Amino acid sequence: MIFWLFTLLVVVTASPATAQWLLDGDLSDWPEDALTVADRVGDSAKPCQPRGTDGRDLTSLRVRVDRDNLYVGIGFSGEERGDEEAGLLLLIDADRDGSTGVRRAGLGCELVWDIGLRSGEVHLDGFSGPIEGAEELREFLGILVAPTVTHDAVEVVLPRGDHELFEDRAFYLVVHDERSDDRAPDDGSFTLVWPTDATPVESIPLERHPDAAVRLGVYNIEHGGLFVHEDAARQESLQRMLRTMDADMWMICESWDHDAAQVRARLGEVLGRDLSTWSGVRHDGGNVLLSRFPVRDSWEVIDDVDSDEPRDRHRLTAALVATPERDALFVVNHWRCCDNDAARQVEADGLVRFLRDAFTSGGRLDLPADTPVVMAGDFNLVGLRDPLDTLLTGDIADEARFGPDFAELGLRDVPARHPQAPWLHTWHVPSSSFGAGRLDWVFVRDAQVDVLRSYVLDTTHLDDALLSRHGLRRDDARTASDHFPLVVDLDWK
Repeated sequence: MIFWLFTLLVVVTASPATAQWLLDGDLSDWPEDALTVADRVGDSAKPCQPRGTDGRDLTSLRVRVDRDNLYVGIGFSGEERGDEEAGLLLLIDADRDGSTGVRRAGLGCELVWDIGLRSGEVHLDGFSGPIEGAEELREFLGILVAPTVTHDAVEVVLPRGDHELFEDRAFYLVVHDERSDDRAPDDGSFTLVWPTDATPVESIPLERHPDAAVRLGVYNIEHGGLFVHEDAARQESLQRMLRTMDADMWMICESWDHDAAQVRARLGEVLGRDLSTWSGVRHDGGNVLLSRFPVRDSWEVIDDVDSDEPRDRHRLTAALVATPERDALFVVNHWRCCDNDAARQVEADGLVRFLRDAFTSGGRLDLPADTPVVMAGDFNLVGLRDPLDTLLTGDIADEARFGPDFAELGLRDVPARHPQAPWLHTWHVPSSSFGAGRLDWVFVRDAQVDVLRSYVLDTTHLDDALLSRHGLRRDDARTASDHFPLVVDLDWK
């Protein structure tokens, strides 16, 4: 069979319209000047099964480039593990020469990248970057993928970099699913040309919003890092990060061996402030909530675990706080990690049960109907998206244990991004087999809470002027912890 190579030439000029785009797996926010091509539904050569167990049916492809990055959005006919299941290939012929590179999908590919496997190959004579070791190559190329939960789309960012791979101004691109043998575009490839303009992204100020009632700092400080005194460099980075955040309330995860009073005292040392009048709460095995406002009451959210072992209990703590003007309910979370979808679903169900109890008469607590709710922390949202959907819809999976659904709460996700980039990831360990991911989230009760400002404090991508203004260093975020903190300025409606 003869393969006829059809190319569509695309020259993209970056425009302010693209500034709203976020790397979150949502294809609806792509700018109008992006290339969008539909792919026939059901045209896979091999049958597709639910959740991508035997291949994916591609339904759309969105592509755009600016001076610095290639952006690719891929739609599926159902929910897929776009960042985990192997076989979804991003194929790039960087020199538009079919006789060079490795032959794939009619192209001579200099880059073959498996999006779900998070690894790939560079086939380029004289390429001086690392070409062995998936983690090293991914970090070198700077590839980012979202979301980290099952979804009907996946988005990929590939920086142009200053290496030999993208020395030419134009390149060919194809997306191919090896298992289903579906591809986009169906015939040929796209030709993209690197423009000279970068996509403008509005910089988020790191200072507190002037109208904020509460500034919230959310931080998983890896392995009780506040108390690792022998690591001077880490303590110095933490100090710079925490002083920049300067929160009224702190949700700190992974305080395994220290209670609320110890964390409050240590945080005061780091900040250079007397926090002795602050309230501190800890009801689970690792979360501490600190507040400069009085705490009226507090609870362990899931208190019916049939075990006395702290390691078996779920890490969710709630506190009713007397914030300016109104009492508000804050919930700090550290859900189970990795491949434990079942435990995360229990935690989502248990949290919705707790909130249903709070806003219906009887039970452990009764709150006024207009009480603001803020939930944040390390939700470890990977794998199945069902726990996320439970929070957003109130749809409890295990009603036999946790009772009926509770859709009346009206929670929404706060998509905090990096201050000078459209990235949302809050965890990044270059040596890990997993790529950067959005593990830390904030949810608010939409009818009662205004989010005035929010960001992920990742110093890696801040410009020199912003770093200097706040006394930060570029490596502070990665030195301080494996997670990046969230900062959220709130007011009540």
